[in-house]
Amino acid sequence: MARQRPDIKALIRVHIRDCIATAAVLAAVLAGALPASACTLTIKQHLQEKVFGGYWLSIPSSSMWPQVDIGAGIFAHGFADGDPKTVERGDVIVFCLERDSKTVYIKRVIGLPGETIGIVGNRISINGVEMARQPVAPRQRENNPAVPCYRETSGDRSWEVCQTEGDRGPGATVANVTVPAGDVFVLGDNRDNSSDSRYPRDLGRVRVDNVIGIVRFLK
Repeated sequence: MARQRPDIKALIRVHIRDCIATAAVLAAVLAGALPASACTLTIKQHLQEKVFGGYWLSIPSSSMWPQVDIGAGIFAHGFADGDPKTVERGDVIVFCLERDSKTVYIKRVIGLPGETIGIVGNRISINGVEMARQPVAPRQRENNPAVPCYRETSGDRSWEVCQTEGDRGPGATVANVTVPAGDVFVLGDNRDNSSDSRYPRDLGRVRVDNVIGIVRFLK
């Protein structure tokens, strides 16, 4: 049976279409017409967002372990041009800071605008109501001893967190703070190894405008 010849004209049309799309993104970068954010994204990342609707990123820290470890690849779904940036409790987001536009951070959203967040012994309260937390099997990372882990639940969403220092580690207790409009309160799932909204000098609250994507799946 003779092999089917490729449709050269169709291949050329696809190549021209891709070149036009690339040129449009480059023009938008040069004109500053892409969505505003604190992040200084590369042209490659802008192309990924235009073609795939998000960003492939490699995680350089263990602050979101056990969900995401160092070197894990993630896909963060971007926001379409003109769409409002909305996030929900439990979302794992990627974002930048005004003071550090080249570093992409990853954390979990815990507190939403207008909510009052308090933490006592690693137990989180939202507007005075304690979030459900149940112990799960301890986890071990690399050659380190196994550490206690818990499943936190809010509404119909839940996620696993681990505490290398138990309930008395750094950041285990935080005085009540009300999240301002336009901000979110974020935490790392690896609670004792995460710079997050518990530490205003390190990271603090995150502006929703500076969120560039919501993590949808890992690779």
